[in-house]
Amino acid sequence: MNENFDSNQREKDGVQEPRDRAEAELLRGVTEQLLKESEAREQELAKIEKEADLDHLTGLLNRRGFKKKLAEMREEGTTGALLLLDIDRFKEINDAHGHTNGDLVLKAVARHLKTICRESDLTVRWSGDEFILFFPDTTADQILKKFTSEASKKAAINVQFTRRGEPETSKINITFSGGVVDLGLHADENEAVGRADRTLYDVKDAGRNEIKVSRDGSGEEK
Repeated sequence: MNENFDSNQREKDGVQEPRDRAEAELLRGVTEQLLKESEAREQELAKIEKEADLDHLTGLLNRRGFKKKLAEMREEGTTGALLLLDIDRFKEINDAHGHTNGDLVLKAVARHLKTICRESDLTVRWSGDEFILFFPDTTADQILKKFTSEASKKAAINVQFTRRGEPETSKINITFSGGVVDLGLHADENEAVGRADRTLYDVKDAGRNEIKVSRDGSGEEK
């Protein structure tokens, strides 16, 4: 009787072992699939998070992305110069040539700004036709010199497009007005943008197509 029992048990064990292996393989496959799906979701979320920090028209940082990147840099003790730029007479460009061509101008400006900035600089579409550039470890006076140099003047932006109602393409020259401020370690960034903005509008009132340094404050908390 014991022999019969052992024989039956071996038969059951022989059936059970491949069944256990099959279940283990199935479990392993399900686990691997869940891990792949989880990784794919994480990558998709990271992509969405990154895209949320970018301006969809120009590919530059938007306000959200700028504030996040700047906060990270300032936590590391980074200081620098903040330049607020505004395209001269952009409303007139839109009115005369249409919003599609206006978008071409914004894209051309974005490309131009990327070419004159370092990889470590922050290039931002702040709003409408306003852009912010943040230059780490740089002073406002250095930025003023950079943008008023002969090399910078030769790198003027020319945008070619079809004028509204005309068959031939045309070119227009794009100029900027801007205000630049020093952003010290303990300075309030919103206040710094406000000072740059006031300087920018002083430039516009004086005739446009110029960049000036804000002398209203030192860039540090008072």
